[in-house]
This record gives sequence, structure tokens and C-alpha cells, in this order.
Amino acid sequence: MSGEAAEAQTNSLAGENRLRDVAVTVLVPTRNEGDNINRLLSRLSAHFSETGRSYEVLFVDDSDDDTPDLVRAASAAGEPVRMIHRPAGRRDGGLAGALTLGMARAAGRAVIVMDGDLQHPPEVAEPMVAPLLDGPAQVTVGSRYAAGGSAEGLEYRWRHWASVGSRWLVQAMFRETRRSSDPGGGLFAIRPEVLDGAALAPEGYKMLVEILVRGKWEVLVDVPYRFETRQDGQTKSTLVEGWNMIKHLVGLWWSTRVGWGPQPPTPRVEGLEFLDRNEPRPRDRAR
Repeated sequence: MSGEAAEAQTNSLAGENRLRDVAVTVLVPTRNEGDNINRLLSRLSAHFSETGRSYEVLFVDDSDDDTPDLVRAASAAGEPVRMIHRPAGRRDGGLAGALTLGMARAAGRAVIVMDGDLQHPPEVAEPMVAPLLDGPAQVTVGSRYAAGGSAEGLEYRWRHWASVGSRWLVQAMFRETRRSSDPGGGLFAIRPEVLDGAALAPEGYKMLVEILVRGKWEVLVDVPYRFETRQDGQTKSTLVEGWNMIKHLVGLWWSTRVGWGPQPPTPRVEGLEFLDRNEPRPRDRAR
């Protein structure tokens, strides 16, 4: 066996061993984040080396750039990464559809959702998962609006007011979301059993709202964090996503308050690329 082949085999076995006993799944939806992938993985590796918790990074990727190639390279180098790549024409449900797909394949006892653009600092992972793994919480929410948090990283004034307005709207419509100061945010973590028996039908960016309304939970902890300024790439927040959010909230209200609404679609997996080391089963989790 050549030296390069032996090194590749060693890296592959190292990755498999690190995925066999997973405490935390970091679920990262990506779209054209090639500039940030290596920095994200480096910071997560340093962070979890300090905490001592086992982890995996599960990318659900809707990219048209070199993002999936970078993830494949990281996997080949032994990083504890997996990926579901959704090519054009198979990106059902947008961001929320990606997260639904990822949640179903997460292997960790705690699943934390964070963006791949580093506006959610990777170092917040431990404060987010500790109340789930070491305490009574079933849900933790990264809050820009709790004491000690900051939303300064929102790039434009209209995004700040849109964030505040959507928070007020969500809390006015759904009492379940009033336990958090930032229920419309994209940084959150759950124990997977929160979703047991829940028929999710999310659309757009408000996955957390869907989980808080349809999921089974009792204890929620807000974790303040500083929303960072984007360094590379472009924001994915658009008027289209804003309209999708409004449609989603109205449909969620009718479905849960009136008992009427469309049935959640079955996620399509045909034509998707699954990069897996050892195919961990969703409920075969570390204890």
C-alpha cells in the first residue's frame, strides 16, 4: 500500500471512530459557503477539543459553488463530518426543508443548528448543549435579545427591524414561543425526542417556531450570544423568504389552532448525495 493510500485509510478510520459515539450533532445548512467551511470546522474542532464532548458536523448543502467539494475533502482528511447535498431541483422546502431532512439523520443526543457563515459563533455550542446534556432542558435558544446578547451583526437597518417585527408577530400568534426572547432566530438546540411524533411542515427560515409549537418540550433555556458580522458570502435573507415566513405562520396557526391545513409533504431523497461514514441510525445515540 502506498504512503498516500495508507494515510487516506488512517484518516477514514479516524473519522469513523469519532462518529461512533456522538454526543452532539452540529447541523449546518449551507448555500454557497465555500469561503467559510474550513474556518467553521477549525473553530468547532478547537472548541470541542476544549469541552471534551464527542461531536459530528452534518452539512445539509444546497450549494452551487465548491462547498460540497470542501466538505468531501474534510471527510477524507478524517474530520467528523457528514453531508446531504441537494442539487438544483431537489431543494424542497428551502432552508426549513433542509433542516427537517438533517434532523431526521442526526446522530447526537443533542442537535444544535447553526449557520455556516460564522454569524453564529461556533464557541456558543457548549453553552447551548450543556443544559440539554447535563441539565433538564429539552430546548435551548440562542438569543440576541436576552441580557448579554447582541444583534449588531444584522447587516442593514431593515434587517434589524424585520427581526424585531417578526419576533413580535410570532409571539402574538403562538403562546408557546413566549418562553423565549428570540423565537424566530436560527440558532437553537434540542434533544431529538422533542420531535418524536411531531409532523413538521416548515417553510422558509422559521424552523424553531415550528418546533416550539409542534414539538414536545417543557423546559426551555435562552442562551445569550452576539450575532456576528458576516465576513464572506452574501446574506440569504430576501423578500421571498420573508413572504414564505408569513405563509408559514398563517398555515401553522390554521393547522394548530383550527385543525385545518395541508399535510406535511414527505421529504424526497431521490437524487440527493449522502456522504456518510458509518450510517448512524437516528435513534442509535450516545448515552
